[in-house]
Amino acid sequence: MERQHAGSSPRTPTGLSRYRTPLIAAGVVIVLAGGAFLFWSQEKAKKYDEAFKKGMALWKQGDAEHAVAPFRAAAQVDPRDPELWVMIGRAEGASGHADRASEAWEEALRQSPGYKPALFERGKETLGRHVARRIPPPVDGPDGWIPLRLQSADRVDGGADEARRLQADLKETVFHGPEFAQFARGADHLLAGRYRKASADLQGYVNVNAWDTTATALLGIAAHYAAHPDRAERALTEALSRRNEKGWLKVRAETRYLLGNTAGAREDYRDAGLEKEAEPLFARRIPPQGLILWLRADAGVDVA
Repeated sequence: MERQHAGSSPRTPTGLSRYRTPLIAAGVVIVLAGGAFLFWSQEKAKKYDEAFKKGMALWKQGDAEHAVAPFRAAAQVDPRDPELWVMIGRAEGASGHADRASEAWEEALRQSPGYKPALFERGKETLGRHVARRIPPPVDGPDGWIPLRLQSADRVDGGADEARRLQADLKETVFHGPEFAQFARGADHLLAGRYRKASADLQGYVNVNAWDTTATALLGIAAHYAAHPDRAERALTEALSRRNEKGWLKVRAETRYLLGNTAGAREDYRDAGLEKEAEPLFARRIPPQGLILWLRADAGVDVA
């Protein structure tokens, strides 16, 4: 046999050895890409945390209007957190943007269906709109005096269905926290016409959530129909200092009328566009304290 010459071609690599260089190159690419992704993720989380914390700091300072921008900046970084959307809704609502608030809570529920804080906010704001639609005209037809209670849900378009939906939302949240449960009880009492009990529960909620404009207005409305015009006037004045609502003005006009503040009552009726409808009240004069006692007796409220 002839020997292989020393200068012959080297043996061709076999098995994995032939892929060594490409594998090393691919590994380097994966490591670099993984590092880049980790760096990007960390930077993203940092930007999110900074924006969210800035929004929360402004919110806790009572500056809801300026809290909106950092909250929304956080959502631009990462929109998946339902808590963030709840806070966006609260800040938008406290800034007088009810439509944007509702959209934010719906987004929270899209990100996390059944998320309790979002259900609560949606139910609460729906209750506010529902009660506003049930506020009666300035003068009760049968007796010509101030109405003593909200209109029946059946008297407004879709009112009964709306009441059931909002109560279902609030019911889902009662075990999420004591303040949610307290508000839900107050809502049930208010819708059922148990105004004294509604006032007590809503007051408890507002005591720890003073920022909540809708709840403050609902407290004022409940206190008014519970024949406590002084408490009602304070709560409604606070709510109206943050957001102007025709229904709230109308109820505060009634509280001022009962307290003997005729000029204030007339001004509120005028601002609510109800000056003409309320005129019969001013044609029949009765001492305010006597009218309050009459209202309490007629509403079944103990007079002490």
